[in-house]
Amino acid sequence: MNPSLGPDVFHLAASRARAPRPGRRRSGRGVNPAGSPGALRRDLAEPGSGPGCESVMGSEPVPGFGGGQVVALQPTEATTSSGPALRPSGLAAGAGAPAAVRLLRRPAPRRGARRRGAALILTLLVLAILVVLTVQLSYSVKVEETIVRNTEDDAAMELAAVRGAIALVGALFRDDRKNGVPAGEQDTLADIWCDPAAQEQRRFTLGDVELTLEIEDLERRLPLAWLADPQRKDLAEVALRRLLERLQVDGDAAAIAAQIAERVRQLEGVPSGGPDGAAPAAPQPADPAGQPPRPRRFIGIEQLLDGAPAGGAGTGTPAAGMGGAPGGAAPGGSGAAAAALDRRILYGDPEADPPRSGLAPFVTTWPVARVNINTVLPEVLFALLPEKNKADEPLWEDADAIVEAIRGRRIDPAFQQGGGAGGTGQPGGQPAPSQPGGQPGAEGGGQGASQQWSGTAFTNVDELQSADIHPKLAKLFTNEGGGQPGGGQPGGGGGQPPNGGQPGGGQSGQEEVGFKDLLAVKSRSYMVRARARRGQDSGSVEAVYRLMIWRGADDEAVALYVAEAGAR
Repeated sequence: MNPSLGPDVFHLAASRARAPRPGRRRSGRGVNPAGSPGALRRDLAEPGSGPGCESVMGSEPVPGFGGGQVVALQPTEATTSSGPALRPSGLAAGAGAPAAVRLLRRPAPRRGARRRGAALILTLLVLAILVVLTVQLSYSVKVEETIVRNTEDDAAMELAAVRGAIALVGALFRDDRKNGVPAGEQDTLADIWCDPAAQEQRRFTLGDVELTLEIEDLERRLPLAWLADPQRKDLAEVALRRLLERLQVDGDAAAIAAQIAERVRQLEGVPSGGPDGAAPAAPQPADPAGQPPRPRRFIGIEQLLDGAPAGGAGTGTPAAGMGGAPGGAAPGGSGAAAAALDRRILYGDPEADPPRSGLAPFVTTWPVARVNINTVLPEVLFALLPEKNKADEPLWEDADAIVEAIRGRRIDPAFQQGGGAGGTGQPGGQPAPSQPGGQPGAEGGGQGASQQWSGTAFTNVDELQSADIHPKLAKLFTNEGGGQPGGGQPGGGGGQPPNGGQPGGGQSGQEEVGFKDLLAVKSRSYMVRARARRGQDSGSVEAVYRLMIWRGADDEAVALYVAEAGAR
């Protein structure tokens, strides 16, 4: 060994000699030739060969060490011809130290040990990704299934509620003509399409859809379209004022009525100054047995709220009317838009004490020609009564008694059940004496589809002029000394000039409209709520559809408007 190495520590690993692989030349890397300074020949691994080594813990020579052992040697003072002797490093020389040399064994590292940990991590990562994808796929499948099921439900309910309801309403009309009690052309509140004791007759099953119909004739409401009719606008404005007073709305009823009238005329394209040089007046239907109404511009009560202030009871956005038409500025109108209404005027104030009803349930935007005295709402009838009859007897001061007398004479299930008014403000009280025709609850002996109601239907308007109903009605249409039925004469019950505040009257030189001209005994316009239900119990779905139906001369049902009103 080269003595110049000094006390450096040599770590020598002796491995077992391996046979060289075929085809490969044995490498001499790591094997130094004999006599090389500072190195040991490979044959030192064999016992008894190579230079002598001495333990630092004694003077005994260290025998040769075989494969797989690691020994740390350091040079000693005793040298040989090949170099200084080596002794194990890290051991302090000295007396009393053990003479054995500790041989350290280092296990050979396995090549796949680290790869096994990486594979486990990758496996867990892939598994987590697969779990997320599986959950997402399962959720997507459920969502798609729900969408498909909802689409099927909507299609089935719409088919039953729209096409089915139109055919069913027409069947009810024909059944009423054939089997109605009383028989005839008149429509009452106890016909098969509205008798409260015959609800099962308006419940049908079409396939797997249960359909329930709620039918209301619009001839029982006050038509706001009259406010744009030059022959009826003054009469209609007075009636609207009285209706607002009856409903006890907040504010000046006369100012609110004038505001609504101005807005309706603006929407219909009729200037407030009159029809001269202006667009045609609000469309009116032909004779009730004729054609359906023509298209119109005022199609939804929400149009009266255009530009209403936000907050409180107002609304800040233009509302869409029935049929989806926007409630913007009136085409053809003149001047600035009318001021917006308080929303509580139309829809009431349920938080008031007592709660107040709004205007919406008592009016219609449909241009009906007349109101049906057999079905008209008591509040509307109260508003339409003329101030005086033909004998100049005041009617308004006895309006409550007159309305109750008319309801007691006609077939009116709500009145006969002791419920009093159908709306806010109508006085209650006991039913007036009825004409012969059965008592309520007398099965088979009364009136209506269920034959459970008393009363007699009005078969013509002239029957309203009867002292048997109320003494002041005896001269409702004719003068005291007789004369032809009909209103419209100035100063009479149906035609005071506009500045007199009397319902009736019109512009000079035009045919005046009296109270009698506003009345009829049959209905032609109907609002139908078709409630469709599919499924059973908690898995059922419901939808409500709103239809406007016109009843033709042959009792056919013609749909004029269809829209989904949502579920409830």
